[in-house]
Amino acid sequence: MSALQDFAQLPLDFHNYSYPPSLLLLTLPLAFLPFIGAFVVWTIAGGLTVFALVRSFWQTRPALLAMAAAPATYLNATGGQNGALSAGFLGGGLLLLHRSPLIAGVLFGALSYKPHLGVLIPVALACGGHWRAFASAFVTVLLLVGVSAGLFGWGAWIAYGERLIMMGGILDAGGLEFWQRMPTPYVAARLYGFERKTALLLHLPVALYALSRVISVWRRPQELPSIKAAVLVLAIFLVTPYLWDYDMVIMIVIFAWRLHEGQLRAWEGSALALVVVLPYLLIIAVNVLNFAVGPLVLVFALWAVSTRKNY
Repeated sequence: MSALQDFAQLPLDFHNYSYPPSLLLLTLPLAFLPFIGAFVVWTIAGGLTVFALVRSFWQTRPALLAMAAAPATYLNATGGQNGALSAGFLGGGLLLLHRSPLIAGVLFGALSYKPHLGVLIPVALACGGHWRAFASAFVTVLLLVGVSAGLFGWGAWIAYGERLIMMGGILDAGGLEFWQRMPTPYVAARLYGFERKTALLLHLPVALYALSRVISVWRRPQELPSIKAAVLVLAIFLVTPYLWDYDMVIMIVIFAWRLHEGQLRAWEGSALALVVVLPYLLIIAVNVLNFAVGPLVLVFALWAVSTRKNY
């Protein structure tokens, strides 16, 4: 933050750092660069990671066009956010799950820097019988916690736990400025004026539906990997109460994967395409129509992907 303040030549208010100390292991090298250099390196590295994943399904030009057209790509890059990093860990883990389960587990474990995005990964791995990846992810998380505690002290982890409560309060008090960029059922309920506890109760049945879809689909041994991946990602979006628009970069990878494997019904492809452009739809629908469209699009997409059997 001090580097940003020096770069902008403006005083900055208090800013909450809401990530666990394990993320510092990755971002620490950027501290040796000036602010603009670190920003450029971070953004390009994330973009290249997502491009490499999409490029595994499509040729260079379509892959670049898909990334350029996706709203989450723009929102992630202009904000210097970590959506591309999360997409690399989650998408890479899903792609490597059958070929290299140990490496996939490492990537899943690395996603623990953003725990709410990995909340259903253990469920999916257990239902699919991917125990090597499960164990690898578990060990990776332990190593990240141990190494970060060794470098930065356990006080950093204690402070992280304390900041989680503060961050929840900040998001709850954020109002339209924050909520118009979040597609979850909980935030939709908050937009419609429900109090926190009531909003969580309204969120619960949708989250349970999403969980049931993961359990059902990941227990199908012959199901297409792209369908399992799509179901998991969409379910994560519906289970976590808080999700930002830039976290949806992963949908570019999922959309490319499903198109590559094929066998899409018309409404399945349309539903996934809607999720890809959802970051812009959120803002338009809330501000123009006073309508929280996010949960409807996500539930429709999850239903469309998970209710067919491809075996």
